[in-house]
Amino acid sequence: MALIGPYMINTRDKTVLDFMCLTMIDPVTGWFEIIELPIASVAVKREGKEITEVILDKLSAWVAK
Repeated sequence: MALIGPYMINTRDKTVLDFMCLTMIDPVTGWFEIIELPIASVAVKREGKEITEVILDKLSAWVAK
């Protein structure tokens, strides 16, 4: 088992994907599973009406759930 990420991928249409995954591999059979771990919360810092920073919080309690 391993945690991978967080990864940020910029797509061609300017979408930003942010994700973490949990991988599980059975060494005997080669069977594998990949599960995306959810983002716990998103906070936004603003200056007036302009967004200056987006904070993605991946809390260990949420990931463990």
